[in-house]
Amino acid sequence: MWQLGHRRLLAPAVGLGAASTAAVSSCRAVMLPRFGEPEVLEVRPAVGVPSLKPRDVLVRSRAVSINPLDLRMRSGYGRSIFEPLLPLIIGRDISGEVAAVGTSVSSLTVGQEVFGALHPTAVRGTYADYAILSEDELTLKPPSVTQVVSKIGSDHLYSATLDGFHLPLFCLNRIKTCLWLVNIFH
Repeated sequence: MWQLGHRRLLAPAVGLGAASTAAVSSCRAVMLPRFGEPEVLEVRPAVGVPSLKPRDVLVRSRAVSINPLDLRMRSGYGRSIFEPLLPLIIGRDISGEVAAVGTSVSSLTVGQEVFGALHPTAVRGTYADYAILSEDELTLKPPSVTQVVSKIGSDHLYSATLDGFHLPLFCLNRIKTCLWLVNIFH
């Protein structure tokens, strides 16, 4: 079980090591099959990972956040854009390590620690063991910053590490959503 400010490491996510450049064909992901409350989210053990485009970077997730846009999207915001694409992986923010790079990526290499955010209209989000972002959506993580942050400004941050996911859950008034998401990984 998790507690406020407490982190527990369970089994690491299956996939690439830091030095590998081999392709990842599938990974675990939290899928949104339809719009609704948190209970509509599903953890799927083997979701396909698309091939990288030339400027793409495959990031092994170490931390993701639940931000207000994620909550609104789950509830139906952007329905006219996203409903025809369901099921999809939501999530915008990520911190992790570079697992593979596209042929035109020049500023990042496998094994580097990075963080970044997807464009709001991205249809494959970050609630997965591996996420694909473009090179310009990522930046190197400074060595002085941890992958999982315990406090950001005056916001209350709930942290949990579950089945290899390090999830800083930015909840504020969304405790129900956060508790539900934490529980789906048990």
